[in-house]
Amino acid sequence: MLSLSKPMFTIKGFLQPALTGLAISLSAITVLPVPQAIAQFEPTNPGRPGNRDGGGVRGCLFGVPPRLVALMPESNLGYTTRAYPDFYAYVPTNIAPLMSFSLYETDEAGEDRQLVYQVVLPAQQTPGIVRFSLPDDLGIEPLSHEQSYQWSVALICDPDNFESSISTLTWVQRVEPDADLADKIAAADPVDQAQLYAQNGIWFDALDQHLVALDAHPDDDTVQQQWQDFLTSVDLGAIADYGLSNSRSEPDQPEPDPSAPDPSEPDQSEPE
Repeated sequence: MLSLSKPMFTIKGFLQPALTGLAISLSAITVLPVPQAIAQFEPTNPGRPGNRDGGGVRGCLFGVPPRLVALMPESNLGYTTRAYPDFYAYVPTNIAPLMSFSLYETDEAGEDRQLVYQVVLPAQQTPGIVRFSLPDDLGIEPLSHEQSYQWSVALICDPDNFESSISTLTWVQRVEPDADLADKIAAADPVDQAQLYAQNGIWFDALDQHLVALDAHPDDDTVQQQWQDFLTSVDLGAIADYGLSNSRSEPDQPEPDPSAPDPSEPDQSEPE
């Protein structure tokens, strides 16, 4: 598993604290009935424009599927209850030397963006699911309730031509479950927690708990099937067989030119 608790390096002029002084309002999630055995995600929001997958059979991507994919619902908007959530992406076979993760605070239209955090690191070049952790020890403000955020993962195929980067761009919003749902979650094991979160439309927490259950019960056919059902319910079944990547210790890399285009800008190429 690749877990980024600290950036290997940041792009000069980009790493900035989140905006402060924002009004925080709490959002209650309506509690739905406890889910049955089939683990399906039930979206509770209308979604936002964006692209959860980038690239095609071109450039520096290969394999099946030959796409960089943010693990997100088809709505491109995922809810989290965590102040510092984890983010996940499927990385295909590739020959990109670098990859990046970026988090932005933005308005609901995605037009007024300010970078909260960005990290660039050597790319994982074998297929698998990569986890990016938002660090809580670098002075970054926790996600605010009801504030809109965008997050992006990019494979930088050519560090000298950032416009060749292949990227995703989706949304995250922090919400607060009501007391009834919070009590049910607190009393449940990871498998049941995953289903409670999924049934109530809280994407990031459901994803986290499915991965916790898979880690604790790697040979449990029921847990494996629930993971498959969960991803299939958002049309991500093709990557359900890929596990989290192993932890790695990466060497330092030279800093890229801060004047170069932002590699996290969404990929506009047409897939082949």
